[in-house]
Amino acid sequence: VSTQSTGGVSPQLDAWQLGCLIREAFGGSMRSAAGLREVDAIPEKLRTGYQRLLSSAPAKRLRPKALLECPFFKNTYIKTCLFLENLAIKDAYERDGFFKSLPKFCDELPAACCRYKLLPELLKSVEFAGASNWNLLAALLKVSVHLPRDEYGVKIAPIVVRYFECNDRALRVTLLQHLGEFVDKLSDALINDKLFASIASGFADSNPQLRELTVKSMVLLVPRLAAATVDTHVMKQFAKLQVEKEPGIRTNTTICLGRVAPHLSAATRHKVLAAAFARSLRDPFAPARTAGLAALSATSQFYSAPTIASKVLPSVAALGTDKDEGVRKKAFVLMRAFIDRLESLANGESTVDEAVAAVGESAGVVGWLSR
Repeated sequence: VSTQSTGGVSPQLDAWQLGCLIREAFGGSMRSAAGLREVDAIPEKLRTGYQRLLSSAPAKRLRPKALLECPFFKNTYIKTCLFLENLAIKDAYERDGFFKSLPKFCDELPAACCRYKLLPELLKSVEFAGASNWNLLAALLKVSVHLPRDEYGVKIAPIVVRYFECNDRALRVTLLQHLGEFVDKLSDALINDKLFASIASGFADSNPQLRELTVKSMVLLVPRLAAATVDTHVMKQFAKLQVEKEPGIRTNTTICLGRVAPHLSAATRHKVLAAAFARSLRDPFAPARTAGLAALSATSQFYSAPTIASKVLPSVAALGTDKDEGVRKKAFVLMRAFIDRLESLANGESTVDEAVAAVGESAGVVGWLSR
């Protein structure tokens, strides 16, 4: 094969050698040049380009650079790697677009690529950009989902804490909306010692959406929090929010209290539940009253006979004349269920709360509470 006059470089020879490399990379080592005709192991999208590299007419061989136009290289993995290699020279708009789209195709990338190539670049970007870009954090969380727990705690958890400490309300709203996607990867110690204080500041925020999302986040956090924190802080905030001006927040506070009830101490349940739900039954907002009925139904196993007789039944019975027909119907159904339960308890009979739960389901409230 003749070489070019400039520098003695032969693109035809390079093409041939590249073809040999491709053949051995996919099909293993060859004993002779005849092995080049064995193409079964070569990906179909690469096969045409491979054969053109090995053309018997050197002048017709495909130039190595042109092989990059082969369909085989038009895939997510290659595009991602090429973008990462030039990440430093991309403008802010291009980088943000990449970070925003990354969670959508991250599962298509090899695990090794995510962990050893993509993750380090994202970590460097976080250090450069600071805790301000949700798209960047979302990409980081997606890429790191399969990290071992100890490595996640060292590399990712501190970044999550930094993001929650940010004063940008829009960012904090987004973080809370996606909390369920990564909270399981965080340790109990980190949640109690560092994360909770930042999230709990949202209880008193002037933004109603942030207050509401803070309440909802407690469904995920209360099972991980220390009992003292729940009793002295979370329950105190729930009591305040049950009388706040936004009806949707009052309603969601009742729903969330019903959902976290199994994780409260027996003393806290005895002190808080019946009184809190009785208050919700007096709410002027009909959905809030419905939520109170749902919560009483879902937590029926926590009430003693005296509590049912003196607190639960009187509060539910008061809704028998409610102006909202849906509330009235649910109140009567729940009242009958609690009367049956009270009779069973008073007679010393062992009881399972399937009846009350079934009542709640038929009334269409317990299913709502579980969302």
